[in-house]
Formats: sequence, structure tokens, C-alpha cells
Amino acid sequence: MKVIFVTLGFYPFRNSGFDVSGERFVRLLLEDGIKVTVIAGGDSRIRERYWHPNLRIIRLPFKKDNWIGYSLRAARLINNLDGITHFWDVYLAYFYQKEFVATLHQSFRQRNEILSLHNINLTSLLLYRLYYSLSKYLAEIPSINRSRYLLAVSKTTLKEYTHHYNVDEKKILLARHYIDPDFFSKKREVEQLRNRFGLSKDIPILLFAGFINRRKGIEKLLEAIELVDYDVYLLIAGKWQSQNYRRSVFSKLSSTMRDKVIEIGFVPDDQMPYLYSLADVYITTSLLEGFGLPIAESLACETPVIAVESGATREVLGPGGLLLPEVDPLIIANSIQLLIKDKELRLYLGKVGRNHVIQEFNKDSLLCSVYQAYRTLS
Repeated sequence: MKVIFVTLGFYPFRNSGFDVSGERFVRLLLEDGIKVTVIAGGDSRIRERYWHPNLRIIRLPFKKDNWIGYSLRAARLINNLDGITHFWDVYLAYFYQKEFVATLHQSFRQRNEILSLHNINLTSLLLYRLYYSLSKYLAEIPSINRSRYLLAVSKTTLKEYTHHYNVDEKKILLARHYIDPDFFSKKREVEQLRNRFGLSKDIPILLFAGFINRRKGIEKLLEAIELVDYDVYLLIAGKWQSQNYRRSVFSKLSSTMRDKVIEIGFVPDDQMPYLYSLADVYITTSLLEGFGLPIAESLACETPVIAVESGATREVLGPGGLLLPEVDPLIIANSIQLLIKDKELRLYLGKVGRNHVIQEFNKDSLLCSVYQAYRTLS
């Protein structure tokens, strides 16, 4: 079987967790003997760092604000390739006129809905609303209608498209991300990381990891940290959407608070299990998640999670942490204090959380749905 996989980023050219999840999916296919041609953004002169005998990577010019032009170039290229076409997000099929499979993450309707929660001016708000509405009606819906099969990364996503987009349930299969429990597991050798970041052994560690934009609610998280009575560290791992946004966020912090927040930037994939294991609690205040990879990865490493209910967070979190009803700094702070002072509760949540991940996010279930969709096009 040959698969043409269309995504935005692929290692080492990454912009978000969306790209990371796509890479992992491709590796699963390769491990299962599938020949994969990846179409991804980036300069063709990029020195590829991932090699497999069944993998071919084709790079196309891509700017994050011009996915429409990128989709057009991808559609033209696919017409000259042989294989089952799989778009990693359905709107990327905007210009493609033949049959294909596409994955569903989060809809443009959902992105539009949470805009009022962002701290942006009226002009930006109106422009974003226009952009998301046009993207929904001109790209997303037509692509959905042309697809042969759709793969939803969560039950929440599946419900979003059947309820708000009126997609026939028979056309959507549940294909939740696979979390490798051998790779993501509790690591004991974390003292080197603690020393590298200059962290005291007696101060609890909170962790946030991800591509940081306004949708992640990081400003509310920092407000909550200021309300916590205990001394804590907040480690922030990941890339900021823009340095202007970063400066805006940190300009509001007090000097005392600034000492509690430690930015560690990009963390290599093989170090993430150690980082999750170093943390006492993983915390996310994201306003929208189609799945939420760091939540599941943290739980697999037996680190309990505090998350705000948004998108699929309830489904992914399961029994492994505290689910908060809203992005309220006081509620977040109280939840942090609850877990920090109760070690037995943290250990319990970590263990049941790992069991939840192993049971719900496994390889066999994912591949079963994927191959069912692929067989309709082969």
C-alpha cells in the first residue's frame, strides 16, 4: 500500500503539536510496512534528519499565513503521484478534486467560537471572525463534502462535525492519537534536568509544554501562579507564536513572579518523558484542544494534570487529574495548591491516568480505523 500524506510541517520544520502528531502517525505507517510520500512545508534545501527506506519527503514553500496557496501547490503535485491521499487536516484538501481521506482536529466553527475569550482588540477580533467564517464555508465544508472518509482524533471532534456540520456518522471514524507507553513512561533519572535549570529540590514544579499562542490561555495561567500561596516553579517548554506576544505577556509580570517562571524553549523529543517526569503537575489552560497530546503524554509518565474543560480535554484527561470548568485564575490556583500539598493524590492520579492512556489511546484502534478508510480508496 502507498500513501500520500499531506501536512503543514514535518521534522525538522515544525510549527505546532499538529505537526508532531502527523510525524508520529507517519512513523506508525512506516513501521507497519506502508510506503509513504510526505508532502510538507519547508525549503527543498532542508537537510532531512529522518530517514526510512519506505519514506519520501517532498517540501513545498509554505508561510503560515498562506495555507491556501500551499494547498493549491500540494493538489497539483498529488495529481502526479501514485497512492492513497490522506490530508492531515481536511481544509488542506481545498483544491484537490479527487477522492481522499482526511483527519479532523478542531473546526473553524470552534476557533471562531472562542475568539471572545482572547485578549485582543476589536479590529483583530472582527478580522479573525471574518477569516474563520470564510475558511469554514469556502474551504472546510467543501473539502468535507468531497472526502471519501474522515478520521476524528477524538470523540469530541467527531461530535463537533456530526452535530454542527451535519456530517453523516457513517462517514467519520474515530482515530485517536496513539501514545507509546514504552517511550512515555515514568523516568527516575531527572536530577540532571533539575540541576540544568537550577531548580531547588524542595520547590514543586509545574509544567506547561506546547506551541504558545493566545489560544493556550497562558496569561490566565500566570495570573493563577501569582495567587498560589506556595513557592512553585512554572517551566514553560515550547515555541512562542511571536516574540511580540511573548513580550506582552512577560511585561505584566512582577519581579517576584518572573523568578518563578522559567522558559526552557525547545526540548528534543527524547527528553520530553524526562521533563514530564520531573514535573509534579502538568497544567494547561488551553481554550481549545482537538486532542491535547501533552495531557496524554504527561499522564503516560504518571504526572497528574490540571486542565480546563475545552474541546477534548475531558476525554483525554479521564481520571488522571483535575478538570476545571473555566479559565478562572482563582480556581486554577486553588487546584494547584490542592495537588501540591497532597502527594498521595498526585501519585494516585498519575497511576490511574497512565492506565487510562494505555487503554484508550492504543496503536491497534488507530490503525484499524485508518486502514478501514484506506481500503475504500485502494
